[in-house]
Amino acid sequence: TEDGAGAKLREAAHQKIRKDKLGKGGLPRLTGGYEMRVYWFEVFECVRKICLVGLPIFLEQGSSAQLIVGLLVCFISYGMYASYKPYVKGSDGWLSKVCQVSLFFSLVSSIALKMEPGSSTEALGVLLVVTLMVPPAAALLFE
Repeated sequence: TEDGAGAKLREAAHQKIRKDKLGKGGLPRLTGGYEMRVYWFEVFECVRKICLVGLPIFLEQGSSAQLIVGLLVCFISYGMYASYKPYVKGSDGWLSKVCQVSLFFSLVSSIALKMEPGSSTEALGVLLVVTLMVPPAAALLFE
């Protein structure tokens, strides 16, 4: 299709500009999926992952505060993805947002189960499984 050919041409032009500006080696590979205007986004990704895994260890184990910190990291990450639109491929941007929403909903479900452990456990369990299946399904659809 014409759109597919145009996208491939834009992608090739983008990679040539990146190679010309950044040279060969690890840096172009590391930032290859991002627009040049947000070349630093890989650093943000690393900080996001460290915060998502590392910040909760400073809080009481198993507490709701750990989950709330995760929710805040997810919320900020979604905002960054939505406002900067860092990816060269639009499908990568949609997939990253879908993954953030899935993670956010998983954490919200965990908080709901902590607050009311007996009620709606089965419904939340089914909903959680469906939510966790959405990102891989979206990846197959977007690619």
